[in-house]
Amino acid sequence: PVYTTNIPGTCAACHTDSSIMDRHGLPVTQHWEYSQSVHGQALLVKGDRGAPHCASCHGSHEAARPGVVAIGNVCAQCHSLTRDLFAKSPHKAAHEVLGLPECEVCHGKHLIRRPSDDMLGTGPDAVCISCHEPGSAGFVTAQQMRASIERVKTGVTRAEGVVAQAAALGMDTADAEFALHEAAAQLTQARTYVHAFSASAIEPIAEAGVRDARQAEDQGRAAIHEFHFRRQGLWVTLVILFLLVGGLLVM
Repeated sequence: PVYTTNIPGTCAACHTDSSIMDRHGLPVTQHWEYSQSVHGQALLVKGDRGAPHCASCHGSHEAARPGVVAIGNVCAQCHSLTRDLFAKSPHKAAHEVLGLPECEVCHGKHLIRRPSDDMLGTGPDAVCISCHEPGSAGFVTAQQMRASIERVKTGVTRAEGVVAQAAALGMDTADAEFALHEAAAQLTQARTYVHAFSASAIEPIAEAGVRDARQAEDQGRAAIHEFHFRRQGLWVTLVILFLLVGGLLVM
């Protein structure tokens, strides 16, 4: 990345200037990292004035480096449910003992990327394996949570294809789409409840999502079956009419 100092009137005017930051032993990458983050993109690209910015975490006139607890408190201003789940999880006590920040350990600080399912579990991009060794309770829990998420995703994807096919045939898919919407909502909730770090907390939500997805798929398949049944009935009717007309002509 290229850092510039010609950004007057902003935090970056000083924090991208190595001649100033070197004297304090600070890097000059913060502005670039923030601009690439999910928060920076929301503010600088999408114009969302509610997105967190420098002063949200550091304050304005009395700007300071946030403490370990302060970081989680700032995040909780928007992500309240996530913070509540974390506060009741086993990770809360572990972080306090080790003196670790909360959200920052998994999500970073200035360069906060949009979360993905790959962060969960024991795959190569999972953050869980940075602390939990293979065979440990945390390692197994991470595998179980990821498996629950994947079950819902698979069900939703399969149902989406069937419902889309039924809709393309011109069938009424309102009920199926409602069930599909419910399944997608359960998937979102399950992803949030990951922060409880408990397989048993996610499992009932995942099961509800799988059930809703299966219902949507069944309703979509029923609509497709009805379409083909109607078409077959139409052909039978046409054949009968053709025979009747032919018989009348012969007479």
